Amino acid sequence: MAKALTIAIDGPAASGKTTLAETLAKKLGLLYFDTGAMYRAVTLAALRRGVEINDEAGLEHLAETIEIELRPPSQADGRLYDVFMDGEDCTWEIRSKEVDASVSQVSAVPGVRRLLSAKQRQIGIQGGVVMVGRDIGTVVLPNADLKIYLDASLPKRAERRYGELVQRGQAPSLDRVLQGLRERDEIDSGRAVAPLRPAADAIQLNTDGMDQDQVFEKVMELMQNSQNVSTSPGVQKPYFVPLKNRIFRVVVAAIVRLLFRILCRIEMVGLENIPKTGAYIMAYNHISYFEPPLLLAFWPTFPAAVAGADVFERGAVKLFVRGYGALAVHRGEYDRKIIDEMLWVLASGVPLMIAPEGGRGHAPGLRQARAGVAYLMDRARVPVLPVGVSGTSDGMLKHALRGKRPHLLIKIGKPFNLPPIEGRGGDRRLARQANADLVMRHLAAVLPEDYWGVYKPI
Repeated sequence: MAKALTIAIDGPAASGKTTLAETLAKKLGLLYFDTGAMYRAVTLAALRRGVEINDEAGLEHLAETIEIELRPPSQADGRLYDVFMDGEDCTWEIRSKEVDASVSQVSAVPGVRRLLSAKQRQIGIQGGVVMVGRDIGTVVLPNADLKIYLDASLPKRAERRYGELVQRGQAPSLDRVLQGLRERDEIDSGRAVAPLRPAADAIQLNTDGMDQDQVFEKVMELMQNSQNVSTSPGVQKPYFVPLKNRIFRVVVAAIVRLLFRILCRIEMVGLENIPKTGAYIMAYNHISYFEPPLLLAFWPTFPAAVAGADVFERGAVKLFVRGYGALAVHRGEYDRKIIDEMLWVLASGVPLMIAPEGGRGHAPGLRQARAGVAYLMDRARVPVLPVGVSGTSDGMLKHALRGKRPHLLIKIGKPFNLPPIEGRGGDRRLARQANADLVMRHLAAVLPEDYWGVYKPI
């Protein structure tokens, strides 16, 4: 599969990088990655553990040993992403004034930059990402398909940053903010390793006098006129659903919703747990043919869906899976192509619906999960959303037509992240199965006890 588009955005603090990157990522279906959050996490770790800001060896040790993860946002509290440090959500703590005051000094340490740049590069070279920082186009991703350097005058940037701080309940003086940005500019531009500067082939844009929408429109215009982007070989477009499938989804979902409401009593619990933005894997229990159309019809958005390859040749069902545009999976086989396709879907910011059991169970009890699901989840590194469906059965339609309206409950749990799979050979296989079992235990937690089967809730 061709590599997905990679965009590098650099510039000084408060130049508008974050807003532009977030908008581009949403519009183009790419992952938004703020590298500055990693430096902030190291700074926070140093402040917590009493490591002096001028202790380069100590800071380098922190950058090497602490685990930093950036994930799609799990809460609708204004965050653009989740930041986890050693498994702890520190998304807002890294934005404290204490971290603000020290992050530029920490990020200037050569060992810290070397270690974090390597981690960022590993993520960026996979493609499908908008990466933001101060040395992305020059050091981290020098071969990015598109490089953008945003700038603005110091007074304008101070005004923007002051407004952000006031919105967050902080009230420093405008003069103090301006002085802080001036000092940060001096550190970022004057450091010996990877100083702040535009890449030679970057699109440079001064955002003075421009609002967020105007900046985005200008960048899109520049992208369309850029030879580098329009002719870049091997660039994979974001995952896109063909028009005929989109029309089918809208029309058929409305019909299916109406039929379910007439024949059944529908209840959905936990809608607030669905991530508002970004990709996630929706893991559900599979008893009959009815769970997929039920979930797809009542879900707030249209996720990508997976179905067994045999279903694509099975009676009337094939009309639905083909019309919806489901991905065909050969059960029990390792299919690199379909795994890459699912990763492509998720990297484009589209949720993916999958049954960890691998097929219908015909009875309520949860069965052993397939380890391959955990392999996909480990590579995707997106949140998993457990969705329990109770009340469905193979004979449900007959009961409904006889006037016995079954009660169908869709219960949505909170999104969670799996631990990374480590080790080799047999150890990795065991770790994959352990993660697959963990998914099922989360799933059991949103199901009645008689649905638990071989798993107990987390």
